[in-house]
Amino acid sequence: MADNPSKKVSDRRNRGKRNQSGELSDYVFGKVQPQARALEEAVLGAVMLDKDALAVVLDILRAESFYSEAHKLIYTAMLQLYTKSQPIDLLPVTEELRKSGDLETIGGPYYLVELTNRIASAANIEYHARIIAQKHIQRELIRVSTKIIKDAYEETTDVFDLLDDAEKGLFAITQQNLSRGVENMASITTKNVHRSNALMGHSYGEDFVYDEMMLTGPGDQGKAAAEAIASMDMMGGDDGPKPGEGPSKEEREAGFYDVMFHGTSADGQVIIAGVTGDKDPGYGSTSKMIAESAICLVKDDTGTPGGIWTPAPAMGGHIVKRLTEKAGLTFTVEN
Repeated sequence: MADNPSKKVSDRRNRGKRNQSGELSDYVFGKVQPQARALEEAVLGAVMLDKDALAVVLDILRAESFYSEAHKLIYTAMLQLYTKSQPIDLLPVTEELRKSGDLETIGGPYYLVELTNRIASAANIEYHARIIAQKHIQRELIRVSTKIIKDAYEETTDVFDLLDDAEKGLFAITQQNLSRGVENMASITTKNVHRSNALMGHSYGEDFVYDEMMLTGPGDQGKAAAEAIASMDMMGGDDGPKPGEGPSKEEREAGFYDVMFHGTSADGQVIIAGVTGDKDPGYGSTSKMIAESAICLVKDDTGTPGGIWTPAPAMGGHIVKRLTEKAGLTFTVEN
């Protein structure tokens, strides 16, 4: 009996479809996604062993960077403790996870103990963190690419919408992982103050806590002002400044600031320090501080070796003297 030509064509088409599906399965669905579980464990263990380790990886890792769901929860708990300026070691992390109801989800207290036992030091934590971040980027690329492939096979998909979605997906990966975007100054200052404390041998104390707040005035008027500020989305929303916007020259020239630091020592002693500046803090005064810092590092004998430093341990009294004499700042301390 002669072969049916139409059947042969149909068979070839079906085999072609199976091959396409097989290739997609082999290269996307049939493999374990990029991950570095051992390095995730090493980073989390190092953070609980070394009080300064989290500051090293803060700008590299987000909770989403971790492949393991348990590790995401643990890192989130660490970030919560850091935000509250609390120590990040085994007991506080355990308690934070207990409060959030995630302790048993991550494997209980024993798993946290295991993490600290698997690492001897935090010496390579930055290198490990960057590998974890790279694996996360790979997973995100796979996720976006898989959606693009799936949508491309759909006959009803508009090709221009598909191109637009592909561009948006890849751009989002870049924004989230290769640029830091806008960050609140208070969080940046907190990191710098804690790093200064660490670089100076914890001269502020092992359990030093730092926080910032804005005074809005007493009574109902002050409360209303505080609520209005709190409701504003200054981190990129409609309330934030647009590119090219900012204070006028007259406003900058008329600007000034008066900051009070209120400290309490372990034995209850209260120390109040004040810093004032004669220019707008975001423009005129900042530019003078940057310029005097550069001159201080070049001309003054600070004795600072190479490395990544913050102003206090790098320049100390030298920069205070320069800012007072040449930059219009004042520093006062009261006991």
